[in-house]
Amino acid sequence: MSNGQLLKIEIVKGEGKIKDNSFEFKSNENVCIVVTLNEVKNNTGSGATIVSVKTNQNPFSFFLRDVNKDYPIYIPEYNVVMTVPEDLRSYSQIESEIKKRNLMSFS
Repeated sequence: MSNGQLLKIEIVKGEGKIKDNSFEFKSNENVCIVVTLNEVKNNTGSGATIVSVKTNQNPFSFFLRDVNKDYPIYIPEYNVVMTVPEDLRSYSQIESEIKKRNLMSFS
């Protein structure tokens, strides 16, 4: 992560383990983590908080300021959604709502 501080990672759905700033799941289905951050910068322009998920396959990064309930970050190729903790929808529910919007996908 850049321009912010990781405080805590919690597994709220699925089974796995957390050690320091790393998490690992025992299965690939129906998993969810909540990440608590501090000293974030959600302003526009340079210096905004960037969250990086570093995996052996399909690592990715995103601006924290781009995460919100109305327009969650959706990466179907990786089966990943980033949204706010107050958003209690499942991956499938979010995916369905995004597909209903009939937005074009660029590869």
